[in-house]
Amino acid sequence: LLRTDVELSPSLASLQHGELEPASRGHIAFSASAVLTKWAFANTSPVQVDLDAAQLNIADLMKLSGQSVPVSGTLTANLKLHGTELSPVGNGSLSIAKLVAYDQPVSVAKVTFTGTGDEVHADLDIQLPSGNIKGNFSVRPKDKTYVAKLVAAGISLDKLQALKSRNIDATGEVSLNATGKGSFDNPQMDATLQIPKLVIQQQTITGLNLQIKVADKVANATLSTSAVNSTIRAKAKIDLSGDYMTDATLDTQAIPFQPLLAIYAPDQAADVSGEAEVHATMHGPLKKTNLIEAHVTLPTLKMGY
Repeated sequence: LLRTDVELSPSLASLQHGELEPASRGHIAFSASAVLTKWAFANTSPVQVDLDAAQLNIADLMKLSGQSVPVSGTLTANLKLHGTELSPVGNGSLSIAKLVAYDQPVSVAKVTFTGTGDEVHADLDIQLPSGNIKGNFSVRPKDKTYVAKLVAAGISLDKLQALKSRNIDATGEVSLNATGKGSFDNPQMDATLQIPKLVIQQQTITGLNLQIKVADKVANATLSTSAVNSTIRAKAKIDLSGDYMTDATLDTQAIPFQPLLAIYAPDQAADVSGEAEVHATMHGPLKKTNLIEAHVTLPTLKMGY
C-alpha cells in the first residue's frame, strides 16, 4: 500500500507525507523534494529527504530489486538529508537484525553516516560469531576524492557456518587490513590478508600472506605460503583498463608426492615416492581469453613405486 502527496512543476518535484506498507511486514514513512530548473535536476540543486523504515523483510527487498540472493533479516533505516548532491548535510543509519546471508548468521550489521556539506563519512560494524569486521569511509563530493579503511581481525574459519554448510573442513584465523584513498578517476588501495596456519580438508598451509596494491589503474598482487613441505609464491599484474592485460607467475620448490597421496590416496602413499617442482606463467588480456598464453615448466619430476 502506497500513499503520498505529489507536487510537480518545472521548478519543483515533491513527495510529502509518504507511507509505504509492504505486503509481508514493515512500514516506510518518507518525504522528499528537489528544486528543478526547467524540469532539470543538477548536482547543485537543493534537495531534502526524510525517511524512516522499520521491520522490513530483507528477502522481500531482494526480490523487488530483481536479485536472487540467499539472505534474510529485518531492516531498520532512517535518513535526514538536505543540501545538494555536491554538498550533502545530514545523518542516518541502517541496521539489519537476525541477518543470515549465504547460510552465515550475522550478530550485528550496522552502518551510520553523516554529511557536513564538504564531506560524507560512514562507519561499518559487522559482528559475526567467528569475529568482527569494522570499516570507515569518507568522501568529498566536490573534490571527487575518498579515504577508506576496512579491518577484519581474528575471523575463525571453523565458526563460519557458510563453510560448514558446504562440508568444508577448515580451521585457522583470518586477518584483513585494507586502506584506500585517491580520486574516483584514479582509485588507490593497499590490502593484506594473512592466515598464519590454515588447515583445510586435513591439509596444513602455513604463513599464507596475500598483498594487493592498486595504483595508477594497475593492480599488483603477491601471494606467498608453505604447504606440503614446499614454499609456494605467486605474482600477478593486471591493467585495470582496456582489455585488462595480465601477467602472472607461479613458482614452487620441490613438492613431495607422499603428503598429497596420504590425503587423497592413503592406501597408495607408502608405495609411491617422488617430487615435482612447478613454474608457470600466464600472459594476455582477461577480456579476450582466447588470446591468453600459459606455460608450465617442471624442471624437477621424480617418481618411484
